[in-house]
Amino acid sequence: MAIHRPFLPPELERIVVELAAWSDQDTAFALSHVSSRVRDWVQPSLYRIYTITADSPAALARLRGAIHDPPSTTIVATHLRALLLFGNVGGEPASDILRACTNIEALSISNDALYDDFMSDMSDLQSLRKLSIDLEEICKNVDLNFPYFQLSFQTPFSKLTHLEILKTPDENSRLVAYLANSRFFSLTHLALPGYPLSGKFTDELLRHPSVENMRSLTLVAFVVPASAYEEERALAYEESAKDSRVVVIPQEDRVKDWEDDAWGSGQGMWERARKRLEDRRPVDSGETVVDSGERTEKE
Repeated sequence: MAIHRPFLPPELERIVVELAAWSDQDTAFALSHVSSRVRDWVQPSLYRIYTITADSPAALARLRGAIHDPPSTTIVATHLRALLLFGNVGGEPASDILRACTNIEALSISNDALYDDFMSDMSDLQSLRKLSIDLEEICKNVDLNFPYFQLSFQTPFSKLTHLEILKTPDENSRLVAYLANSRFFSLTHLALPGYPLSGKFTDELLRHPSVENMRSLTLVAFVVPASAYEEERALAYEESAKDSRVVVIPQEDRVKDWEDDAWGSGQGMWERARKRLEDRRPVDSGETVVDSGERTEKE
């Protein structure tokens, strides 16, 4: 007896394929080899979220090749929303990507991937909302009080809602100066991986007028290595900070954390920090609560 293969109308088949590719890049790449028709359907998903590390030179070559290939250029430039550059992939490759893909909403770039014209190449990222970066590295040779510095940070940094500041500055006061001069008007979430859990540091940072005046800032996450994380110490620090925005969370793998956030798995750093903050603020207590990055007072 012959077994009939199920038949789906092309429109429904496309929906199924696109849903399968939307939340998993490996699936998208596998589907892209099924046929030219399926490849066209999943191309947006292939480039929506992209991770490039020093261990994945093929990923960098593939993305740069797509950018310089006219049939793919528009697709990549239109659909690339989240990009992680981790390791020694800076200079010309990173510049090509940032100049071509101006719709990027989430960007993470490590020290090794930074380069001299980085700030200039970021100037067109008008949709940028989430950024992981070493502010000290890009500002170390700049006069923090110089007007050009302040102006250069207005776009695109003024629209950021989530900022992860990588690497501990040599002086804590430098971090405060960066935040004070950088005009982060829309910042709601701030993450500080590797920063010291000390009352002095917290007071210097969170009591500074420029930071206190960030009315939209609802969450400040201190991120510590999972191997060094202790729940009791985290709770004690959150209480001693005397600031309801402060949470302490562990992190095992920063790259995976970023990818989880980008894919919306609910397991990434920002989501874990938000959930911990909600646990600290009972809704029926009348305290300030956090909902989707917005700060509201219970009426």
